Amino acid sequence: IGMDGNNYNQGTADYEVAMADMLLHGFPVGGNANNIFPALRSDQVMIGLPAAPAAAPSGGYISPTEMKKALNYIIKGVPFGGKYKLSNQSGYPAFRGLM
Repeated sequence: IGMDGNNYNQGTADYEVAMADMLLHGFPVGGNANNIFPALRSDQVMIGLPAAPAAAPSGGYISPTEMKKALNYIIKGVPFGGKYKLSNQSGYPAFRGLM
């Protein structure tokens, strides 16, 4: 579930953006306003991805094309027409990227 309350499917740019945004913005753990996960600096965050569909049998693989959309939005603030709206619309230029 993203910070906007919507569910996003693994393997989509929306999912990657929503999950990264939670780390970059901070969020209430389990919706509990008294238990906040603090925001991380963008230079502390990178996304780890499976290299091939076989490495993610439960569905975590994302195509390079879809991931490029997510990265351009996270780093540069370039929207791709997805449903999730990044908290910082100008992006996070110091975001560390992928591994």
